[in-house]
Amino acid sequence: GGGDPQPPRHSVPPHEVHIVTHPNASSRVLEAGLQFADIGSDFVSALADSELGRAVSDAGVFGKMSATKAFFAALIEDWFESGQRALKSIEPDLCVLGTFPMNIHSVLCSQVLKIPYCQIHLVPIVATSEHAPPVGYGDGQTSFNFMARIKWNLFFKIGYKLLYASTLSRLYKPLGVSISHSKVMTEWAGAPAVLGYSTTLSPRPSDYDETKVKIVGAILEGHSDEDVARFLETEDGRRIAEHLGAASKPFVYVGFGSMWDMLTKREKQRVLGEIIESTKVLKDVGRFIIQIDEESADEARKSNTFDSSDSILISKAPHSWLFPKMDVVVCHGGSGTTHRAILHCCATVVCPCKADSDQPFWAGCVERAKLGVRGPNMRNLSAARLAECVRQSLSPSVKAAVKTASEEMKKQDGARDGAKVILRDFSQ
Repeated sequence: GGGDPQPPRHSVPPHEVHIVTHPNASSRVLEAGLQFADIGSDFVSALADSELGRAVSDAGVFGKMSATKAFFAALIEDWFESGQRALKSIEPDLCVLGTFPMNIHSVLCSQVLKIPYCQIHLVPIVATSEHAPPVGYGDGQTSFNFMARIKWNLFFKIGYKLLYASTLSRLYKPLGVSISHSKVMTEWAGAPAVLGYSTTLSPRPSDYDETKVKIVGAILEGHSDEDVARFLETEDGRRIAEHLGAASKPFVYVGFGSMWDMLTKREKQRVLGEIIESTKVLKDVGRFIIQIDEESADEARKSNTFDSSDSILISKAPHSWLFPKMDVVVCHGGSGTTHRAILHCCATVVCPCKADSDQPFWAGCVERAKLGVRGPNMRNLSAARLAECVRQSLSPSVKAAVKTASEEMKKQDGARDGAKVILRDFSQ
């Protein structure tokens, strides 16, 4: 819970598994045969729908920080109180905490409720003397140097003081606990960790403790044959099936996931215009599948600028079914999408959207491993630059590197192996 991706559909009988996450994931959890408990509002939904979230978006330069602090204070209180109720009700033998819950609930588990716990993340976020986590700055190169370590410490300390300190101090005080940045950092450093990413993309830091830090491979959502069959009956499914039928050139997927919805309507029109223009430049090189929102797709189809002979616009598609049919994936650099692309032998162009996220890190990892190209920020995308990135990604050397990486990643199953680690190694 607490902002991490929704759980894969794996359970390990006879253990009773409770997922404490956001209400918008409840049906997914219950369909998987697991128990659901509410941790409070989803970060993205709260930012878009709540009064405090809208205040952050509407604030000017001088009011942005105070609006952000007010938004986070309400969100942290919601997650703390909801998480505490859930943990007291469930009384688990072991708790598995995601990234935000590590900051909010780790001390609650260890010092108040006395519940053993481990942590789970999709990036190499456990800090050591060698390795500085990438989140918040940097890329695949900067996580392994001395200055990055100093920056990470400052980033975490300042971020904690600005966004967490006063709210957590107020919430923990009635429980008789004096909480601080150093106390939370101690929890991060001491708790066993499951890391759901592939060392094919990011090498294991040499000073990760083999007994406490387990890198299990990418934790990816799958789609059943029934899911795919239902999708192929939709309009988008029929569009893709027809488009794939004319497989005379390499296929290029372009999609930015939830990051696309962060753009204003004007930004969407501009970026889509550049993408469409790039398809014309690459008309003799490849066929495109462009995933955007339905409203933007409808407007583009009605315009005179969109040529549907070698490109289609869709609003949804199961990536586990689609990516094996692609040659190049252009994406924002989320952990799941990036790993999924490499797993299915797709050269990858990463155009990060958020500088204060793991997206620039995965862009750097892809570039360093020669599995594709680090493109420009999504908002700054141009037809010429996108066309250049796609051409580079179709080179024989990139294809060969991606094939080797794909073969290595197919040996891993992050969901299965992560569950085994938690039950075998961390629940004793």
